[in-house]
Amino acid sequence: MHLVTSSLFLPSLVAYLSPRAQVLLLRAYLSSAVAWFVVIGRPSLNFKSFFDPAVPPVELDGAEELDGSMFVRAAVLTADYMEWVREGEEARMWSLKGFHV
Repeated sequence: MHLVTSSLFLPSLVAYLSPRAQVLLLRAYLSSAVAWFVVIGRPSLNFKSFFDPAVPPVELDGAEELDGSMFVRAAVLTADYMEWVREGEEARMWSLKGFHV
């Protein structure tokens, strides 16, 4: 996720660089992104079962059913998992299930 948000800053950096420096920056960024993805790993994604809470995600299957409602559902599930935290309460940590840590 941080790679996605950090990529938003690339155009503002590239605008001030020479063409050679642009190529070096973008190659380095892509290399870092791929290395991070390989080293950290990723959880399996099964978009079809994502909409059925009784079925745990296993693989990337049913991606053709992906639409904008997935993002709303992800936000609701995240809010349910993380719960609201008020002053003095301990925040819940993110789950790393599915990652190779």
